[in-house]
Amino acid sequence: MITERLVLERENTPELIRLHVARYEFAKKFVRGKKVLDVACGSGYGAAMLKEAGAAKVIGVDLSNDAIEYAESHFQNRDIDFIVGNAEDLSAHRGFDVVVSFETIEHLQHPETFLAEIVRSLAPDGILIISTPQRENGFLLEKPQNPFHVKEWTLDEFAMMLSKYFHIEKKYGQYGFEKKWFPYSRTLQRGVFRALFPERFAAIDSYPVLSQPPQYKGFRFRLDYMVVVCTGKK
Repeated sequence: MITERLVLERENTPELIRLHVARYEFAKKFVRGKKVLDVACGSGYGAAMLKEAGAAKVIGVDLSNDAIEYAESHFQNRDIDFIVGNAEDLSAHRGFDVVVSFETIEHLQHPETFLAEIVRSLAPDGILIISTPQRENGFLLEKPQNPFHVKEWTLDEFAMMLSKYFHIEKKYGQYGFEKKWFPYSRTLQRGVFRALFPERFAAIDSYPVLSQPPQYKGFRFRLDYMVVVCTGKK
């Protein structure tokens, strides 16, 4: 029903749920008392998390009618509104203290149009919290392996594009086990880590948003998802 959008009640991949929820857990610290725009809000669970964290008002925008109908039926209240809209045209949405957009920009035909729209949507002292997967292989103009993605970036490429429109306050990431280090899968690596460090495994397996890779002797981690906090250029 809701292509490439997470529905918590229907998702049977716990790892995917933890990845998505962790980004909103990170964003919660920025929203208390704020007016928040959640671009590509999907099924609406993230907007609800931000409201529960103390946001004064949350507007969720998504291109999918199905997603918005689901969000309205499950999460809408007097302080959360869900609206069908295009991420590349946010002209109806202005004056937000915080704009959140997770796993959106890689789907868009015109990512820089999207960033320019966010600039116009933010209040003068507003912040943007944005995430996207880091490209693993190939070049910027190559089609990503994910059929739903139009373009993917490395961290340096993504930061360079963002810096045209925003001041980058800090770069964060979600990290997974390095694929090429062990001659076996990342799933098996998680199992080895859990056996060696059972008291630390939960923190790693929740895919928290961190300012640097986890540091454990004998294990290497790679940046899977970039999360960047930006403010408008003065």
